[in-house]
Amino acid sequence: MDIIKENRKFLKLSNILIITISIYFLFLIIKYTSRDLVQYYFYFQEAKRFNISFWDWYFTGMYKVEYGGFNPSSDQIGISYIYWALSKNLTYFQTFYTISLISLIIKFYLFNKFIDYPKSAFIVYMMSFAFIWEGNQLSQGVALIFLTYLIFSNKNNFFRDTAILLLSMLFHLTISIFFLYPLIHVLKFAKIKLDDSYLILYILTSVALISAYLIGNYSDFSETLDYYLNHPRKVNLFGTVFLIQLTLVISMLTYNGKLNANQRKGLYLLFVGTAVYIIFNEVSLIASRFREISIIGAFPLLFTRFDKFSINVFISRVCFSLICIHNFYIVLYIYIKKPFIEDIINF
Repeated sequence: MDIIKENRKFLKLSNILIITISIYFLFLIIKYTSRDLVQYYFYFQEAKRFNISFWDWYFTGMYKVEYGGFNPSSDQIGISYIYWALSKNLTYFQTFYTISLISLIIKFYLFNKFIDYPKSAFIVYMMSFAFIWEGNQLSQGVALIFLTYLIFSNKNNFFRDTAILLLSMLFHLTISIFFLYPLIHVLKFAKIKLDDSYLILYILTSVALISAYLIGNYSDFSETLDYYLNHPRKVNLFGTVFLIQLTLVISMLTYNGKLNANQRKGLYLLFVGTAVYIIFNEVSLIASRFREISIIGAFPLLFTRFDKFSINVFISRVCFSLICIHNFYIVLYIYIKKPFIEDIINF
């Protein structure tokens, strides 16, 4: 009965209107601003060309051999299966758009279920961030559904969180950004005070990230990490967007009011993304992806009521607004210029 009531509440006129606008907005984003869309054409062609089972296709890695691009046998088996299944009956554009739209609507449902200001939060997400994930980095966008649930939901425990994280990593490995968070349940079980538990978690996370960097640079322990570290390209630690995010994190870490459980999770996610960006600054493939995905932590942090307003909250909201304006400007610029439109294959 509760589920029926929640669904009826979700399917009210204002939400239906937002979903309708999202359907059209997402179509424009994908058609006119997506840099990655054309890459999926070849991916889908391989899926349709060979009349073999998914497992044969997945582990053969044909796409890697013929086009030198994404290797399906490396990871992302979950999203690979969805692509493979849908591409049997849909065009590559229809497949991309269908997955993107489902991802966006599920996130809207999660925003409505858990956030204090869901419509405002989702409109901000749609205008400034859907371009990144639903419009381009689709596998990461689908994996982000699981991470969104984890940081928005109040139903957290060690086994549930760990299982969801493992499942999400079948879609994209960047969700490992949150992998140490379940330790908070162990610390709470040990009856360590909540503030002390989070302090320990922040310290353990910093140590783990530094250790991962050292292990990746000075050993062959992880083939995946070794691959990324051997393709260095520095990020700009003095870039405007990063400095804005760093200011946001510092402002909320020094906030002297109380944060609820979801706000703490959001702040922790932002911290991890910022820390990864600093520690792995010589490897843009890691630094940029993790910093980008960590921004989802700002939604439960800043679109939830604070027990008291302060200058820290004001600064953080201004910082987040500047990041959103920056992203939306990029969307508008690309939409006007349409630099990738010539790459679009007739769909």
